[in-house]
Amino acid sequence: MDLEYKWCYYFNPNKSIFEQEIYDCSDLARHSLLNGTILKVTDLFRISPLIELLLRDDRAFTAMSNFNASMKTHYCCLICELERYPYKKHPSHEPKLWEQANVISDYETAIVQACRCVEALIGKPPKKETKSRFLEHKQKWIQQFGINPDDEFPKGKTTFIDFYYKLFELRNAAAHSYGTIPFELERKQAVDAQCFASLILDGYVKKNVLTEEMVIKQLNINQNILDRVDETMSTIRTYEVDE
Repeated sequence: MDLEYKWCYYFNPNKSIFEQEIYDCSDLARHSLLNGTILKVTDLFRISPLIELLLRDDRAFTAMSNFNASMKTHYCCLICELERYPYKKHPSHEPKLWEQANVISDYETAIVQACRCVEALIGKPPKKETKSRFLEHKQKWIQQFGINPDDEFPKGKTTFIDFYYKLFELRNAAAHSYGTIPFELERKQAVDAQCFASLILDGYVKKNVLTEEMVIKQLNINQNILDRVDETMSTIRTYEVDE
């Protein structure tokens, strides 16, 4: 989905959307705005720590951009794939036989982008033979992600650090596969790579986001406006956000 920026000049809640002065917005586009979702300022405030991190940390921005590209190319439900619930609410869609040739390239691209996400956060793996560098590298995992690299990675039946090395092998194979990788294995590898990248990215974000109090100061957020929002009120376009 492409994002567009539409700025309303002096919004008047007593006027209809067709009476508002909206920058770079045709009459046709005004109709499409009626299908949108209205977010309360408190909804935006809840993600303000993430917004501040993206503004401050180029590494986080690059990693999230690559992860987003991976998920846009091949979407999978991370909650279901990582079995965070006892049942799968969104079972994986297994492509039909006639769809397989069309989606193989998506799997390969998704693997490459997931690897780029991880690489943006911690770089390429050092040689295991150089024990001092290898141990130093493993310590960075705890410092930067809060993850013990020797813990089991839930999807790959291996440790995080071992899958980290495998991920770069998958990236190389995906980039130069020439269609030689079996379809079922290709899909599993894509999901495993995306789950791995999501856990690493999640750990990095949790380690580096600021508290809400600090974010309010950094982004100059008007606390008075936040305090004036009635969280019990909703409209036909905000009730889904409230649930």
